[in-house]
Amino acid sequence: MKLQLTSLILGLSLILAPVQPAFAGSCTGSNCVFLPSVMNPRPTATGASYHQGVAIQWDTDNPVRAAGSHADKNLGLRGLVDVTDNNLGYSYYKGLLNYGQDDNKAPQLPYLFNPARGASGLRYYRTRDWNWAASPATGSAGGVIQRVQYPITGLGLATTPGELIYAPRTLTDNPIASGYHMLVMYADESNITLKYTAEDSASTGYTLHIRGIQVDSNLLALYRSLDGGNRYVYTGRGARTYNLPYISAGQPIGFAQGSSIQVAIADTGTFLDPRSCMEFWVGYTGNCPARNGNDIR
Repeated sequence: MKLQLTSLILGLSLILAPVQPAFAGSCTGSNCVFLPSVMNPRPTATGASYHQGVAIQWDTDNPVRAAGSHADKNLGLRGLVDVTDNNLGYSYYKGLLNYGQDDNKAPQLPYLFNPARGASGLRYYRTRDWNWAASPATGSAGGVIQRVQYPITGLGLATTPGELIYAPRTLTDNPIASGYHMLVMYADESNITLKYTAEDSASTGYTLHIRGIQVDSNLLALYRSLDGGNRYVYTGRGARTYNLPYISAGQPIGFAQGSSIQVAIADTGTFLDPRSCMEFWVGYTGNCPARNGNDIR
């Protein structure tokens, strides 16, 4: 019995003995052992379910310009110019600003995250102007938008790579359909554009552009399945002949790709300053100055 137990222990020790790694120059012929690598790939889907609903044709381009070629829908065409470290003589780049409040329908940027949080790790951007061409041509990017009232038209927010990003709520329940508060006007692998009214156009209501996000693969697949057909047949302003993805406030839409995401906000086609604390950061304005942003020149 003692001999059998000793043999068993010896056999187990051989089986469980650690494999010594083979280093370059020491691995030849049958001495080489190749082990499969073990990786934990980042998920591509948030687990949320997405649905579609009626979009209202609103732009009057005929023929219709594709969303991917439309600079008010695809912010990737314009791009964002980082001016955080530029010495342009502006003393008010750092932190939020108080422009007052226009209405209570604006997207609330703290709710890009769950739990919601205030602005941190900020970087400051300017969007580029656009040289429009006759539809369906794309046009071309111009210089940065030069607007004294809103000198900053894009904002970088600190993120943890891989963290969930959510569709921000507004201050009022203003659904485009029961339970839904916005539609996806454009999406690709790293950009998404949310429209807070049912019109398929940036010329009405609020439009929120989010960059640096890995869009949920199921949401992207739904968008791409709807980005065609009647969407690109001009029927007339107000036509309801096609669908786009509908999103609920607080619904996850993807993951942060890196250490920051970038956002830009337009209201009826005009890019605003996303630092406006009383419009886009209500309740999270601890570093918001008392003075009006319009008075800081």
